[in-house]
Amino acid sequence: MYAGFPLGKDLWDFLVDHCGGLELAAMEAISAYFSTLDPSQRREKVKNLELVLTKLERGEIAPMPAKARSASTKSDWNLAEKRALKLSMRHTFKNDQEFDFDAYWESVRGRRESSVSMWASEGASLGDLREVFVSAFLLHHTCIRFGRRHFSGGDERPPPLGIWPADFSESCPCRKRMRIGAMHRTFDGIARMFHSGDTIVTFNYDATVEMSLWLGQKWNFANGYGFPVNVTYLEAARLKDADRLRRPSPVKVLKPHGSVNWQKSTSDGRIGVSYLGLLFDVPRFSTYEPSPDYEEYAEETEFIENTLVAPTYLKDYRSEPTLKIIWDQIEAELRSAGEITVAGYSLPQGDASARQRIASALCQNEKCKSVKIVSPSDPKDGEWGPFLDTVKKRCNWECNTFEGWVLRGR
Repeated sequence: MYAGFPLGKDLWDFLVDHCGGLELAAMEAISAYFSTLDPSQRREKVKNLELVLTKLERGEIAPMPAKARSASTKSDWNLAEKRALKLSMRHTFKNDQEFDFDAYWESVRGRRESSVSMWASEGASLGDLREVFVSAFLLHHTCIRFGRRHFSGGDERPPPLGIWPADFSESCPCRKRMRIGAMHRTFDGIARMFHSGDTIVTFNYDATVEMSLWLGQKWNFANGYGFPVNVTYLEAARLKDADRLRRPSPVKVLKPHGSVNWQKSTSDGRIGVSYLGLLFDVPRFSTYEPSPDYEEYAEETEFIENTLVAPTYLKDYRSEPTLKIIWDQIEAELRSAGEITVAGYSLPQGDASARQRIASALCQNEKCKSVKIVSPSDPKDGEWGPFLDTVKKRCNWECNTFEGWVLRGR
């Protein structure tokens, strides 16, 4: 549960907590399915969102009236659902005092009671759900960056996501549940423990690792992601860090599931990096050069956030050329690395393609005889113990959390 970002079993709760008020067809369809289950079964299904999304994609979950088959009575549902929705919209409420929740609720109730929720129609799809992932993770990035400058250059610049740091830090519900000081010590530890020539592979959507490395002068977003990012616009703006973008990144960060700050061009397919102020204290929104017709901080409409690989058992890395480039580098690194450490990745059965690629690469690595597993629980009781046996690597277990490992150093 690093930095308050969710494990797989907490993913749905995380999305609802941050984006429960978003009127997206995908959220409505998933909520409608959960509402048909009795409470005990519901909690079980909620904890395995990856399996639910897989069944929705395969058409194994039939269309259903949004609330007609609710396990609760209609009157109970009205009160309970209204309270739950209001609680899930804490970010909106705390930061928009004029938000008319009662009017919004009447709209939601009418839509949910009358419509039939169907996956893969009317926008209810994994593509639609990616918008929720991006919004939720970026909102949480705003939470955990409390106390730091979101933009350099003065308070007149608009903040990311339309939230002013001073207002958000006082009311953010996430901040009240987190130890911000300890979290920032972990960020600083990440910047200290990695050195030139290291490669980090992370399946996480968030950008805390590269944020930490950037602030620690260990990484840059022009070439540190394993694919070239056009930063001509930023260099022309005479940024104080522009010279860092011209040099090779000392550390490489490979993200085979994509990242919330990547945006793909619909015109030429290239990927750029956005939310530079929020993540890297750069006084620009994006690496893309804006059109003269747009305001300085407006996002180019030709670029869309569609780089995330949704959490299902049907991950298709071949559909995105950039992900193929990243996976080629991951396999090359695993074949040649002299030291391999796994921290915080459980090797889930649902990542079948990743497991196959990792196994193939490790079998070809004759230099590395053992793999260190950093985990509070014994890897022999999880996936890694048996997996390493099959690729003929010894398991070197360090009983530690990710934060503990980072703070201890290498």
